[in-house]
Amino acid sequence: METFIFLLFAGVALLFVALGIPLFIRVVPPNPLYGFRTPRTISDAAIWYPVNRVTGAWMIMAGVLVGLAAIGAYRAGLDGAVAAFINIAALIVGAAAMCVHGFIVLRRLTRAQPFRINAIQRTKLASKSGPRECAKKGCHPYATSTNRSPGEALPPSPHLL
Repeated sequence: METFIFLLFAGVALLFVALGIPLFIRVVPPNPLYGFRTPRTISDAAIWYPVNRVTGAWMIMAGVLVGLAAIGAYRAGLDGAVAAFINIAALIVGAAAMCVHGFIVLRRLTRAQPFRINAIQRTKLASKSGPRECAKKGCHPYATSTNRSPGEALPPSPHLL
């Protein structure tokens, strides 16, 4: 039983390392199947690659951690249930670190580029409603409305929140 647990988690460790390397070296393009997938990462390659580089690094580290835990539990001669618990704990810690750091990087990138996302939303809204309608709503920064004086600032748009 201990040998099976060792082989199972050694395989999981190798799988994590093998899946993390392409993400780390930035060869996986935005896709809905593999990587750190959120609407923001999938929609913008400038966000996808940095977030998935961090995710790939954590996947590699989690794989190494699980591999070391599997080797340590096997060499120590631990019971199958105890060895499985230790390996699952290592896997959960690595996966949690990967998710938390990925979301931290995603948040930093989207805060650093707020106008990039808003410009896309503005363009979509302007193309649906037209510039005159958008000017009345105050959602397009370059649209003008006869209801405002020339020096008056645009109101914040509810579409961009």
